[in-house]
Amino acid sequence: MSHAVLVFLTALVLCMVHNVVVGSNVTLTVNPASLQPGLTTSMTLTCSLDDTVAGPGSGGLVGRAVDSTTDNLKYVTSIVVSRDGSDVASMTEHISATALADVTNAHVTGSIHNTPGDRGHIEITWTYPTADKSGSYTCDVTAVDDVGHTVSLSSVVEVGMTSPTTEDLVNYIHNMQVKMAAMEGKIAQMEAKASHIETGTLVYDNYINRGPWTTTQIYHVGYYDMQYLDQTVTFAKAYTTPPVVTWSTGYYYNHDGTGELYSTTLVTVTNTGFTLRVGKYPGHDHHDIDRMDLVWTSFPQ
Repeated sequence: MSHAVLVFLTALVLCMVHNVVVGSNVTLTVNPASLQPGLTTSMTLTCSLDDTVAGPGSGGLVGRAVDSTTDNLKYVTSIVVSRDGSDVASMTEHISATALADVTNAHVTGSIHNTPGDRGHIEITWTYPTADKSGSYTCDVTAVDDVGHTVSLSSVVEVGMTSPTTEDLVNYIHNMQVKMAAMEGKIAQMEAKASHIETGTLVYDNYINRGPWTTTQIYHVGYYDMQYLDQTVTFAKAYTTPPVVTWSTGYYYNHDGTGELYSTTLVTVTNTGFTLRVGKYPGHDHHDIDRMDLVWTSFPQ
């Protein structure tokens, strides 16, 4: 072959490649491609209309059922998925993705974008699909080309069904045992965590056995500057994470029997303990604390 002929053929091939235009294409996929009833936990079918590169003009095949066009389409009007001739799910420009069959175990999602590249898609996911979910699935896409012609595209995929082998059953049982063991471990941890409850009483005495109330240090609560007494509790057993600490007044005494001013504050709480602060107003004996017992409880979050 002469050099001139070789150059001519190369130029011809490049010209042909340069002018190849691939338009809109329906893609229909299913995973897994074959069911094992009782063992298959889910099956997902996806149908989409995608563009590749723009074409020079209208090349849609009007009124014919094909899976692609020579030019990109402009608008998708509907997507319908059927199984052995019966509609399973559909979606239009005005109606969202909806299940038309298998409503108890089929979850349908999708959207019509009508944007270059990604025109629209619909997806169906069955949980624990049964034998009747096998068969021939067809995705019909109705669209409009750049001059207003209606174009029908379709694609077909077969979903088979196989009986589980002895090895399949052994593997399934093994995986279930592994999952059950992991779940039992988590349940045991949760039960141990939930059962960890501690309680006790803190006595804040200002009458007979006076505690070390601050005399120079004060903290401000509401409208008042208060003296305070901090008491720290160490849990009998450390928590995995800082627990919830609650408290209530189990006993209160003021020998004058008048209204009192006091405050309670949880200063800190960690995995190993907490600090509870009681503030008292020492401005007048009638409002001072003689004794207060706080009953506390800690439990996991």
